[in-house]
Amino acid sequence: MAHLHARLIDQVGGNSVVAEHFGVSNQAVTNWRNRGIPLDRRAGFAALWNIVRVNLPRNFLSEEREDAGRRRTADGPEPSD
Repeated sequence: MAHLHARLIDQVGGNSVVAEHFGVSNQAVTNWRNRGIPLDRRAGFAALWNIVRVNLPRNFLSEEREDAGRRRTADGPEPSD
C-alpha cells in the first residue's frame, strides 16, 4: 500500500517534478511513495509545495513515522467504518 505521501507527490506534479527538484532519480521518489518522504527532505518538499501553492498537512515537517496500524490521508485520519 502506498504511503500517504504518495498523494502529496502527485499533487505537486508527480515523480518527475519531485525528482528534478531534488536532483534524485525517479526510483528514489518511487521509494518515497512507498516509505514516506524522508524527514531530512521534507523542508525542501515544503518549499516545492509553496511554489505550486498547495497547503501541506500541519504535522508534515515533524512527522517522523506513520502509525503502522492506522491509515491516514493528507488531511488527517480516515473516518472509521
